[in-house]
Amino acid sequence: MKIGVNARLLIKPFTGIGQYTKNMFKELAKIDTEDRYILVVPEKLPESLVRVFPQNVEIVVLPEKRLPGAGARKTWWEQVQLPEYFLKEKVDLAFYTYPSNPWSQDWYKKSIKTVVVVHDCVPWMHKNYRKSILSKLYHVKKDMLYLYIYFV
Repeated sequence: MKIGVNARLLIKPFTGIGQYTKNMFKELAKIDTEDRYILVVPEKLPESLVRVFPQNVEIVVLPEKRLPGAGARKTWWEQVQLPEYFLKEKVDLAFYTYPSNPWSQDWYKKSIKTVVVVHDCVPWMHKNYRKSILSKLYHVKKDMLYLYIYFV
């Protein structure tokens, strides 16, 4: 099986999700040697980090599109570039290490199974985490999408 992974936070390996991503796929790939893991990141990783992964893990750099604003670049990468890459590569499973899965309901009509890890529900529980327009849009769309997935 070919498993595509949003490994974006490997570029911040000392964050909680960065550590989770590194350790999860380092150990999982050792146990599961039959599957191929494609960890997709927006920029090149240090060689010392790349070397920790077994041979069935491939690190792919998918550079962000040049857009004004870090939020716009990140959102475009997560919502457009990465899903297009997974479709082009014909991954069997798309694994999102944090709630960054596609907003589009069309994604879930495709043949790619999708796994999303939610580490913390605070952003959905407290409005203080939804102050910016992009953050509000992001969380409202996710709420609607999770409801859609639940009932489908």
